[in-house]
Amino acid sequence: GGYVGHEIDKRHQGGRVVNRTERQCRTVNNASTSERTVAWNVTYRNPDGSFAGVITAAVPVSHFSQLLSNLSLGKNGSALIRTDDLALMTRVPELPGPEGALGSMAVTPQLRALFDSGANYGRYHSPRAPDGNERTYSFRRISGLPMLVVVGMSPLDYLDSWKNEVQNTVVGLTAFLLLSL
Repeated sequence: GGYVGHEIDKRHQGGRVVNRTERQCRTVNNASTSERTVAWNVTYRNPDGSFAGVITAAVPVSHFSQLLSNLSLGKNGSALIRTDDLALMTRVPELPGPEGALGSMAVTPQLRALFDSGANYGRYHSPRAPDGNERTYSFRRISGLPMLVVVGMSPLDYLDSWKNEVQNTVVGLTAFLLLSL
């Protein structure tokens, strides 16, 4: 096999990555930068199925946080990534306290039920998320990776445009009624 900085040995041509990753969303604190890192290991097999090595990748948690921060979820929305055992990898915006700590297992009963059912994706409403806010969530397991993405929006945000439309309609109808008299 190969390793970082070197070419992969050509004798392993025809090898394959095993379609299973171990639970590898463990974090490591880099002492030189205080950067939290997520590491994955994937077994690599020869064409005959014998062990050929391990592929390792390390990605800073900040990379995932940056990806989530680009989502437009309103001022009360949240997005997070959890490992395949529901441990928290990252959350945007960050949540102070134990519920927002890396590795936190604090999840809503609705997410726990959907996760335990084996669903690959789903939607649920939580009247009280770990941060105390009401949100409607969607989640999806990431194919081939031991993680899932959970995105939630607050009714305060997604009903804003509807409330504005209702208000404009009421004003318009009132004006029409007054002008009709």
